[in-house]
Amino acid sequence: MKRSVQGFFAVVVLLLSGTVLMRNAPAAMAVSDVPRVAVAAVDSFGEYTAVTPTRVFDTRDGTGQFGVAAALTGGTSRDVQITGQGGVPATNVSSVVMNVTATNPTSEGWLRVWPSGTREPAASNLNFVARQTVPNLVTVQLGGNGAVSVSTLTGSVDVIFDVVGSYSTEAGAPGGRFHATTPARLLDTRNGWGLALGQGSTLGLQVLGVGGVPTTGVIGVAVNVTVTEPTSSGFLTVWPSDVAWPLASNLNFVAGVTVPNLAIVRVPANGVINFLNSAGSLHLIVDVVGWYDQDRTSEAGRFIPMEPWRGFDTREAEFGALVAHDALQLWFNDAGQSWTAWLGSVVLNVTVTATTATGFLTVYPGNQAVPLASSLNFVPGQTVPNLVMVAMSSEGDVEFYNSAGNTHVVVDCFGAFTNERALPVPMAASALTPPQG
Repeated sequence: MKRSVQGFFAVVVLLLSGTVLMRNAPAAMAVSDVPRVAVAAVDSFGEYTAVTPTRVFDTRDGTGQFGVAAALTGGTSRDVQITGQGGVPATNVSSVVMNVTATNPTSEGWLRVWPSGTREPAASNLNFVARQTVPNLVTVQLGGNGAVSVSTLTGSVDVIFDVVGSYSTEAGAPGGRFHATTPARLLDTRNGWGLALGQGSTLGLQVLGVGGVPTTGVIGVAVNVTVTEPTSSGFLTVWPSDVAWPLASNLNFVAGVTVPNLAIVRVPANGVINFLNSAGSLHLIVDVVGWYDQDRTSEAGRFIPMEPWRGFDTREAEFGALVAHDALQLWFNDAGQSWTAWLGSVVLNVTVTATTATGFLTVYPGNQAVPLASSLNFVPGQTVPNLVMVAMSSEGDVEFYNSAGNTHVVVDCFGAFTNERALPVPMAASALTPPQG
């Protein structure tokens, strides 16, 4: 079965100066007015630079908060300085990519991360229950002060930020452009490879020339990493094979629980990225969703940040849960004009909740067969968030496929990437202005 829905949309306009203007999405389900996105000829705007994963905030030991160890408490927010920390430039940064981990929560809740100095959004980045440790990759626009804000709902929770990269403003350092591919499975240690990854073991994986990734010119990959059947609590680190293992984690796990997380990893000259398991044994699943290169022959691959906004929530009456083998289509268009006239892929935070069976959710470009890949995995009664970077179909839709049982799905949008049809704004042209209302 397949259902369709028009998503909520935020306005994003890139002016000649490179300034991004945004308006929050409307509160009712409707096609809102998203103008065409025109990209000014602004050098490095929206290009990505990876850093060796570095911890910039940890409420457990005071990192990033002047050495004062204090958990985040419900109903409060905290600003975290990002620019100038962990290899992120001090200036000319539009957005940051970091692995965010919630640990030691005293109650059920969520974390929100958003640009400092702007209003707190309805969107969330990760959800958790009491005493659970949950990681999630976060792509978020920075406030004018180079900081982000983070809040939780109730109780208290420790929060960890590990920076993995950033997107530039027009005056920033040149970097990479992102190109999404249909999700493809690169590794499943349960099948073929056949051996679990043991404690302290490192696995190297070749990512060039497989799963739609080119053999040359690639400087980074986006891979969805899933740990399943872990025998103890621990963490997994993913990093380029040409540097030493960093003090950072991409995902944390506990015995018997399946955990997914997206990872953006710099690709070294040999094309190999490493995976290290800290404890026990586990099986590892790796699906590639896209790559970064430095091709500037078109405007494709620039990141356009947005204030976080909610796309849809199937718990609302007009939706209803996804049943087994149900596919929900989310259309990205404005008054009949597909986003694909200018944009190629979107950055979404996807959460499943109220699950009734063991299964997985796959997010992929519309009008295709369901690929052999998963965006997140779940068991009955579990709430699981994961960042998804996914191409739209040529018609402008993305599909969400549920493999088993009933599950609710919540989708929040954090930005989009330009495609090869995005055009530079002539310097004499007038700046676009967002519609009013």
